[in-house]
Amino acid sequence: MGRGRKSLFREDMIRQAERFGALNLELKDVADVFDISPATLCRYQKAHPELREAFERGRTKLKDLVGRKYLEKLEQGHWGAIQEGLRHILAWPDTPLIQQSVVIGPHFPLAETLKRARERREAALRRIEEK
Repeated sequence: MGRGRKSLFREDMIRQAERFGALNLELKDVADVFDISPATLCRYQKAHPELREAFERGRTKLKDLVGRKYLEKLEQGHWGAIQEGLRHILAWPDTPLIQQSVVIGPHFPLAETLKRARERREAALRRIEEK
């Protein structure tokens, strides 16, 4: 006599897991879609590594897409993307100083502009520390 109830795992869950990963769904949401508990989904991932790998592949595709779109915005001189880069990549404080410190236009190379912005930030921090 077998133990417990029959597994609800289906092979099409693997294909769906990649799509759900690309949609950035959390595991509990994926479990809801599959009509299983999050704990069961974790067990399925351990028993079927290809399920976990498919979910991670989807997440990787999402990160790659977001990264490429962000770089496109940076290359176009999109001010909102540049501000996000300054705040998150360079740890720039979220102050009006950002708005005045970098002038971006189509004739400015982005790398040089970001380098000057970094130098201005460091100079501003030195001035604050001197006070």
